[in-house]
Amino acid sequence: MPDPSQAVPGSTAAGSDPPPPAFCHLLERWRVIHHLQAAGSLLRWDQEVSMPPAGAAARAEQNATVGRLAHEALVDPQVGEWLEALRDWEGTLPPDSGEAAVLRVARRQYQRARRIPVALVADRSALPPRA
Repeated sequence: MPDPSQAVPGSTAAGSDPPPPAFCHLLERWRVIHHLQAAGSLLRWDQEVSMPPAGAAARAEQNATVGRLAHEALVDPQVGEWLEALRDWEGTLPPDSGEAAVLRVARRQYQRARRIPVALVADRSALPPRA
């Protein structure tokens, strides 16, 4: 399990009680989502810069898969459960702490992403980049 005091700049966890397990799980999920999004960015960059035109269909499928996986990881009901479980703990944190910022951003991204169907994300990810 990751050490949030090292993962969150300005963390209040150093020298105090460790964060709840749900926070550690949330951080690990965010790392996975970030890695998937970074892989998608690399695939799109490669498509624009050096991919032969004959590979466009395969690359579109790859982009759709990576986009779908990232979105599914974000909208997984488990994320909502972790965020809900962390509400009381969040109320004890200084508003300017790294943990509080992570929770605010995670909650906002989760709520926004839940409004977007997974199929739409996959279809959009498969579209070629604009010229």
